[in-house]
Amino acid sequence: FIFLFYTSGVTSYIFMPHINVLYGLIKIGEVIIVYYLLRRHLNSEMIPSVAKIIIFSFVYQLGLGLLQGVLQRNIGLTSELVTQTYPYGLTASENDSLYRVTGVFGHPNFLASFLIIFLPFIFYYLKDSLFSSIIKILAVIAIIFTYSRLAWFLTFIFLIIYFYQKKDIYLKIFHKNIKVLGFGLLGFIILLAILFPYLNTRISTVSEAFDDPGSMTTRFKLAQEALNLIVHYPLTGVGLNRSLEYFSQYPATDFFQNFIPTSFYRIHSLFLEIAAEAGIPALLFFL
Repeated sequence: FIFLFYTSGVTSYIFMPHINVLYGLIKIGEVIIVYYLLRRHLNSEMIPSVAKIIIFSFVYQLGLGLLQGVLQRNIGLTSELVTQTYPYGLTASENDSLYRVTGVFGHPNFLASFLIIFLPFIFYYLKDSLFSSIIKILAVIAIIFTYSRLAWFLTFIFLIIYFYQKKDIYLKIFHKNIKVLGFGLLGFIILLAILFPYLNTRISTVSEAFDDPGSMTTRFKLAQEALNLIVHYPLTGVGLNRSLEYFSQYPATDFFQNFIPTSFYRIHSLFLEIAAEAGIPALLFFL
């Protein structure tokens, strides 16, 4: 299926050759090669070392994001991709007073995705200790300051599952030492009181996300543009990395009457983007 998916991209290049499509094929080809190398050589003995690398990367992103949050701006590291497009940092589209942390990524949602994907390594792999507890708390705080509402929801679901699975262990600890329970509840209340204004400000802008040009309205219009491309190019798509070029030149909505078509306005859905750029068969192979 991976081979068929890649072949679909090559097919779209044959019918619609362009240098950007070639770059896309090279990039996906590199990922496929790495995937097969890992499949061939990665074994169970390597997992602890791999986990340590992931945890170190997690802590680095976490520390960088929190420092950005404290300073309320980009730090100025060359690794901060967001500096290329937002030199002074990125704020929430519905409220300019909410600075969104990005880590080394070009957008806060990418940092939120990275942290959520690797939360299990922090919560399940690290042994219970004061250090791991601090890392867990800081991870949740960093996710909050990405101001990604979907990330908040997913983190909440993850924490419910985690504490449900660990309930016997924590109940045993609290039963033996009631002071631990008291200090834990007190710390949670204090932390919630500190974070509540930030949470409330972001949650209160949910309705504005559906206004024009709110973040949800932006996603809906980009989805319309993607569907329009899929209807016109169902089998081959328009070619990798070319959907933005096409729907900005031949728009199906009024979206680009208000915005300059930068890379930020690529289709905000992996599945729609695959179908629009490589065709419906490629999406089926990917799924």
